[in-house]
Amino acid sequence: MMTSISKIEMAPVILFDLDGTLVDSAGDLMAALGHVRKSIGLTEPTPAHAANFVSGGAAAMMRAGLPPDWHGEIERLRNEFLEYYQQNICVHSKLYPGATELFARLNAQGIAWGIVTNKPIALARQLTRALKLEYAALLGGDSLGFKKPDPAPVLAACRQLGIAAANTWMVGDD
Repeated sequence: MMTSISKIEMAPVILFDLDGTLVDSAGDLMAALGHVRKSIGLTEPTPAHAANFVSGGAAAMMRAGLPPDWHGEIERLRNEFLEYYQQNICVHSKLYPGATELFARLNAQGIAWGIVTNKPIALARQLTRALKLEYAALLGGDSLGFKKPDPAPVLAACRQLGIAAANTWMVGDD
């Protein structure tokens, strides 16, 4: 028997990953990869190039989406990727179906929610503003000296919200 979300005892705080969990950002990230590939004389990427690596960040997408002979240039090309992405961050990106209703239900029940992502904080803020998200906490991949899967960002969000980690759920895709 399925239990509806309204019958589940909810945590006082729910933290979400951003890309691939709340937001389908694959189109914009793939466009940034396409821009980089085109800049070095390669064809547009196919979804098989990097779509499965979206949640791994720019470097993972670059390793998956560039031929091995370009891997030595990933750091330089990563900057080009991020610049293009920053300028085109919410062309195709959209909330997954049901996310807006989930946020409304959480807010109505007095359940705070936040975002802990490995995306750089400036890009996370830009994307969440474009999508009109109102959250209780936001931590990016460069907010601390550690990224997920290290627990430090989740624990920092808990401290920021004044809630024990034991009273927090973390929802993510990777």
